[in-house]
Amino acid sequence: MAALLSFVALGCGSDETSAKPDAATPAEDVAAAPDTAASPDEQTPPGPPCATDQMVNVSGKAVLSRLTIELDPTADIGDAEVLLRDPILAVQGKPATLLDQDCGEATMLTTVDPADPGASAFEFKAVDVSLLTVGLIGSLDDPADSGADKWLRASSGLAAGAPTEDVNGALVFAVTTATVGVIAPLIDDGDEGKYSTAGLVEKGFILGLMLDAEGEPVEGVTLVNQDDEPVEGTAYPNATWDGLDAVTSANGSFVVPSAPLKSYTGRKDGWTFAVQQAASSGGGAFLLTLVGSAD
Repeated sequence: MAALLSFVALGCGSDETSAKPDAATPAEDVAAAPDTAASPDEQTPPGPPCATDQMVNVSGKAVLSRLTIELDPTADIGDAEVLLRDPILAVQGKPATLLDQDCGEATMLTTVDPADPGASAFEFKAVDVSLLTVGLIGSLDDPADSGADKWLRASSGLAAGAPTEDVNGALVFAVTTATVGVIAPLIDDGDEGKYSTAGLVEKGFILGLMLDAEGEPVEGVTLVNQDDEPVEGTAYPNATWDGLDAVTSANGSFVVPSAPLKSYTGRKDGWTFAVQQAASSGGGAFLLTLVGSAD
């Protein structure tokens, strides 16, 4: 937790020597000298209890992911909670939600706009980012203590490192549990079986997309690490979501259960893809979008 700051109001009292009027100073001038001691009302008020020198505002939208729009087409963005989190603490399984200047957790419930049921705006004021190291993530989940199971706890990267300026236009992507219910049975669980929805969520996974600069899926891509080696355990759902391919299909998707923290990119002849750090943590997924362009 960020250290608490205290502000001490210093009075304007003077030492013994200065308290005596100069012998050469006329008595009327001394009497007319203004009293410069601060009154209680003028003293510096205490600052917010959790304020630090690295506070930023974060605003944007929670939006349905491309995969949820395809696999759970009746979903809307309601009944969810957006959280700002530290990715390192999240991977370590520790409390990861950031605090605002008043020591409150940076969380906000979504609201459905009838004109755009797939998106919900959010705005967080004065969020402490002083302890971030690798980046800032936004997560969308069922509201705490709601007992609901509509949403996968899905995290999206919002900024690299600790932001030094406000983060505007951020996108936090939402994935329903029903979406995972289509994907999980396609993936080997390592025990000669396939994952259940609950089993894959408990394990934690990267859910990714290979896209072009126009946001369209790119097929024929292999997920590789920083050494240009294929990432072990990657699954590529086929275009009809009833099996797996050897590389990305027409939907551009890939899944990596229990993904370690490392740099990921895509490999396809004649293409160059962005490189991004990512990892998964138990109980949810990190949504990794790798954008590529033809050379």
